[in-house]
Amino acid sequence: MANEIEASVNGQTVKLKYKPNKVRTAILSSIATKALIRAKAERIAKKANAMYGAKGYRVRIKQGQTRARAYVYTGDLHSMRSNRIHNTLQKALGGGK
Repeated sequence: MANEIEASVNGQTVKLKYKPNKVRTAILSSIATKALIRAKAERIAKKANAMYGAKGYRVRIKQGQTRARAYVYTGDLHSMRSNRIHNTLQKALGGGK
């Protein structure tokens, strides 16, 4: 099954057809990949937990249709408020400098 993408840049339209790659999907959904993204997400959560006294940043891994995803989220009221006031997660990612 081929998928189509249509993109337009500066008035030029391009249509692309592609076939989803099963090997790519298998790699992006593998246990090793999940371990790598979990480690990265845990580093971000650890940085966020070290800022402003909030200790409620958590990590969640979810499997999508084609790849695994990691989420760092606020797990308690204190971290929610801290993130809202200080943009802690954005700073832990390296933004907001």
